Formats: sequence, structure tokens, C-alpha cells
Amino acid sequence: MTPSWLQPLLDWLSVHPTWAGVIIFFVALCESLLVVGVLVPGALIMLGAGALIALGALELWSTLIWAIAGAIVGDGISFWIGYFFKERLRHVWPFRRHPQMLARGERFFVKHGGKSVVLGRFVGPVRAVIPTIAGIMGMSPRRFTIVNVLSAIAWAPAYILPGVAVGASLGLASQVATRLGVLLFALIAIVWLVIWSVRSMFRFFQPRANAIVTRTLAWSRNHPKLGMVATALLDARRPEAAALSGLALLLVVAAWLLFATLVHATSGTTLIGIDESVFHLFQDLRTPWADHMFVGISQLGDAQVTVPLTLGISAWLMWQRNWFAAWHWLAAVGFAALITITLKQVLQVPRPVDLYEGAVIFAFPSGHSSISMVMYGFLAVMAAHGIPRAHRWLPYTTAGIVISAIALSRLYLGAHWLSDVVGGLALGLLWVTLLGIAYRRHYRLDISAAKLSVLVIFVLTLTGGWHIAQHHEREVERYAPRYEAKVISEENWWHGDWQSLAAYQIDFKGQRTQPLTLQWAGSQEDIEALLEAQGWKRPPPLDIASVLLWLTPQPSLHELPILPNVHNGRHESILRVRRMSEQNGPMVLRLWPADVTLTGNDQRLWIGTVAYLQLKQLPIFSYATARDDFDAPLLSFQTYLGGLKWKRVHRLEVAHADHPDQIRWQVDALLIQTITR
Repeated sequence: MTPSWLQPLLDWLSVHPTWAGVIIFFVALCESLLVVGVLVPGALIMLGAGALIALGALELWSTLIWAIAGAIVGDGISFWIGYFFKERLRHVWPFRRHPQMLARGERFFVKHGGKSVVLGRFVGPVRAVIPTIAGIMGMSPRRFTIVNVLSAIAWAPAYILPGVAVGASLGLASQVATRLGVLLFALIAIVWLVIWSVRSMFRFFQPRANAIVTRTLAWSRNHPKLGMVATALLDARRPEAAALSGLALLLVVAAWLLFATLVHATSGTTLIGIDESVFHLFQDLRTPWADHMFVGISQLGDAQVTVPLTLGISAWLMWQRNWFAAWHWLAAVGFAALITITLKQVLQVPRPVDLYEGAVIFAFPSGHSSISMVMYGFLAVMAAHGIPRAHRWLPYTTAGIVISAIALSRLYLGAHWLSDVVGGLALGLLWVTLLGIAYRRHYRLDISAAKLSVLVIFVLTLTGGWHIAQHHEREVERYAPRYEAKVISEENWWHGDWQSLAAYQIDFKGQRTQPLTLQWAGSQEDIEALLEAQGWKRPPPLDIASVLLWLTPQPSLHELPILPNVHNGRHESILRVRRMSEQNGPMVLRLWPADVTLTGNDQRLWIGTVAYLQLKQLPIFSYATARDDFDAPLLSFQTYLGGLKWKRVHRLEVAHADHPDQIRWQVDALLIQTITR
């Protein structure tokens, strides 16, 4: 089902395909235009256009042509501006006030020559000025046009096709559940945000570090007592002033965050509403596939992984006779673990759900968050110290992604409140910043970033792989959502209480999707045996071989795997398909536990649906999905209920689905019991 917030856009694009192409053209033009290109997030919009292609809202080849044309025109305008105005551009705004904009492009052009027109399209800081620089420096218009066209042909697919892949992933995820699509989109956004934040921080501090150091030292001379710390950190005689100024700022931010969350944890009132809102938001996003993924990520922060990693790095540093780094590393992780456990026992903040016993029974601060921040943060500090300044953002970005993933997993699994995670991250950031400053001020022997990275990956693969293989299923069960079971009498269910059960599959934020047209009383084994006897089979498994069939031009519906659906955070427990007539195609049956036991016969109750399958064809793949008619398959399914106790019922009052135009259903349902009449 298409998310409600996206449907109006898809409808508009289907009605106005030409206007959609014109918009793509002008976005590509502006992205390549002098100065304007710095302000227009053209690459991001092109990725979005690719996602819309995957969802069937835009056509692939026409979108590529519009984007290529816009890029050619944008770069062409920029080139002719430079070609005609030449040096006079330096005396107009914004170049008069910001001469470095042209200077950076000139250095890039001198270094790469004509190739810079191609490379410049993919390099953010110089993207919007390289064509103008080519014009100023007298590049031949004929040569520029050839390179411009070739670079535009390379640029458009490079940004649109990844968007198609992302859109395809989101589309398939939304077929399983809207909440899975929302979660996948959020994860992509978080990874992008981490990368952007780290790179932006480095870009901000590198040109301003000396000015910050000078001003801070001037302030410290007027405030001797408070300025002692600043002087110690930012002494201009030290070559690492830029890095130390960044660490000092992080120290201030971390201290403030830790103080705020400590006040919340001890007062029991502040931010409680936010904590509960975030907790319920993530519980609304729960799906079985995501549960397995986040449990695996969370396991990378368990003691079974962090302890061997700590000891392995320590042993390697000692073997290298790098005692200074080894003791800093042990101090970083050891103190983080000690202070985390101490704060848990002193504050005794309860978790959202009871999950643990012993020393980690309490919530604040999140141990996974604090220890991961310290471990991967200090590993980044050690690795960055030995690589060129221009590439130092890479280890910090990698560490940021790993730390964010582990922290997010604790929120998703309901193991912590938001304040627990923020407090843990702030605590870890505070400690790793202090250790990082000490390490970088007093240590000058570089560590091989390549060897350290290989060691970390090896230990994580070995210990993490073993821990996940041995304990993953147990941990999935530990973190599984809790469902409240009800007991009703068989007679009451049969004569009216069936109407109290859900009429639709429940998705993100209570969104109603496909109707639930079946209510079946019986054990899973008996129901599956009855279906098997009637010719209902398990669908092809969802594996690499069957998924590759999605890429074939005209796949057979009978050979395609069937994506699971999510109702109230769970995949169906029973999934069967049956061959029907060539006109109708296969029929799929899905059943979920209703969390209801019937007294009288002590049978478990299941709710589900039957639907005909159809082939959904998109630009790059095809997959099986349910038709929007749920009346015809329900009528056909009645023919397979011979010998069972069943009846067809009609709901008196039922809310419409959130996409009523996509569903045909007369609100009838079947009540079935596995016992014979």
C-alpha cells in the first residue's frame, strides 16, 4: 500500500508527466548554475526522482533525458558567463566579498585541466563555479561543449539510478508494511545526516581553527582562573590546535547534554512526555525483519563483543609496545563501564519494559550507548591521528554511523527511554573527548589506521558473528513485543463478539490497510493440515534465487516469492497459495494470531485474509501483490470449507480503510472452526 502522505504526489505526477519533466530540467539546470548550484540540493532531488521512478510515478528514460538536458544548459550558461565577463566577475557580488569561491575552483581547474568539468559535477565545493572558471581561463567553447555533454550524460544516471535502487527498496518495504518503508527511509536519512554532520564540522573548523584559537587565548589572558583550561587545550605552539578546538567544543556540548539528562533522570518529571512519545513511535515501527536487524546491531554492543574487542586491541597495542595508547584505551573503556554501572545503581531509573536482571536491570544511562561511544570514538581518535588531515573525517564518520546504529537499536527494541540513550551518548562523548584531548596533546607516535581497522573488523566479525549465531534467536525472543491475550467464550464469539476483532491489517500509526476477511478457530497444525489437503501450498522461499526472478521481464506468478505482510507488528504465521484459473491467477491466504483463546473448546483464534495475486510491474523489477478486490476471493474460498463449521457474516459498522479507493470490499467475513459440523 502506498503511504498516505505520498499518494497525492504520485497522483499529480501521473496526471502531469510533462510538468514533472520540466521540474527535473530546471532542478538540474539550477544545480549546475553559477552560485545558485551551491544553494540547490540538486543531487538529493535527483535521488528523489529516482525513487519516484522505482515507484512507477516517473518514466526512466524521459527523466534521464530531462536531467541531462538541464545539466547541459546549466553548465553552458555558467561557462558563457565566465567566457564573456572574465576577470570582471571578481569585482561583483558574491565574489568580491568571498574571493575564495573562485580561488578554490581555479586551483581545481589548474590541477585537472579540462577533466575538471567532468570531475567538478561530482565535487560539491567547486560544482557551481568550475564551468565559469573554464570560461574565465579561456577554454575553447567547442571543447567545453563536448566535455559538458559527456559529463552530463555521466552525471544524471550517477544520481538518478541510486535513487531508483533506494525507491525500489522503499517500495518493496512498503509492500510488507508502511512502517518498514518509513523505518528504511529514516535509516537512510540518519546515515546521510551523520556523514553530513561530521564532514560539515571538519569543513567548519579547518579554515577557522586558527581564529578560534587566537580569540580563546586572548579571552584566557583576561580570565586567568577559567582560562587555564583553554590555554592548556589551545596553546598555539602545539601543532594539533585545530583538532583540539573541535574536541573542546564537543566537551562543552557533551557536558550540557549530560547535565540535562541527569536532571531529567533524577527529577522524574522533565521530558517524560517526550520519552513516552518516542517509545511509542518506535513500537509503531516494529516489524519482524527490522526486529532481527536491530537485535543483531544491538548484540554488537553486548559484553560478549565489547570485552573481546577491548582485550584484542589492548593486546595488539602492547605487542606493538605502544604502552601509552594501550593504557589510554583501557582507561577509556574501563572507566566508561564503571561509571555507567555506578550511575545505574545510584539513580535506579526503571526501563520501559523489564528485560534484564542484576547490575544492568536499570535504564539510565544506556550502557550500549555510552560504551559504544567511548570504544568506537576512541578508535576513531587513534586512527585519525595517523592519516592525512584531509581524510580524518572518515574514521569519525564510520564511528558515528556504528554508534548511531547501536543507540537507535536500543530505542527501537524498547530497552531504553530516549533520555537514557541521550545520557549514555553524552556520558561517552564527555569521557572520550577528555581522553582524546589528553591522547592528542601528549602522544606523537602514529598508529597505522589500516592495521587498526583490519584488527577491529576481524575481532568484530569473529566475536560478533559467534555471539549472533549462538544467541540471536534468544535475544529476538527477549526483545519481542508484548501482546495482551484475551479469553472469550466460543458462543459469544460466534454470535457477535467477532465484530470486536480488527477489520483491517494495522500498520504504522494505526493505518488500516487490507481487510481481514477471515476468523478461524483451531490449532496452527490442524489448519495447515486442512489447507494442505485442499491443495494449498507454501509459496517459493524468499531467497536470492527467487528474488532474482523479480528482475526478469515477464516472470511467472507461480514462481515468484510472496512478500510477507505485517499486521500489528507481526508477519503472518500461516502463509499459503493455491493455483486457480488462468483468469484469476493464484490465491494467497494469510493468517495472524488474534491473541484470543475461545473457552468451551480451548481453541486459538486466528484472523486473516484471502486475495488473488497480480503482477506489479515497475521500471526495473516486478513482484507479486494482492489485487484490490477482496469480495471475489472470499466467495471462491467458501468452496474449500466443506466439512467444516463456518458461516458468512456482515459487519454492521466498520471504519473505512485509509485508502478506500484502492480496496473493494463489502465488509463480509467468514467465521470458521476446524471442528466438523
